[in-house]
Amino acid sequence: MNNLTVTIGTHYTQQRKPFTLYLDNRLGEYIQHIYRVHDGQETEITSKDETIIQYSDTNYQVILKLQEAETIGPYVAFVNYRVVPQ
Repeated sequence: MNNLTVTIGTHYTQQRKPFTLYLDNRLGEYIQHIYRVHDGQETEITSKDETIIQYSDTNYQVILKLQEAETIGPYVAFVNYRVVPQ
């Protein structure tokens, strides 16, 4: 409840090539925390920048966990990102 985990795989994942993810950090007022999930560990991403930069892991993916306020029902956020090769 109140958590959404997103696994981002791209055509680079299929080609087994690393990529860089540029995530729009303006996810709305309801997303309170963003975590990077890597090797089963969650690390909170804290940034005031408009763009969060993340690099693909050894599986050529980026796994993010979005956490909303406990008082909110359904998610009300757009997750905008772009991907470029490394």
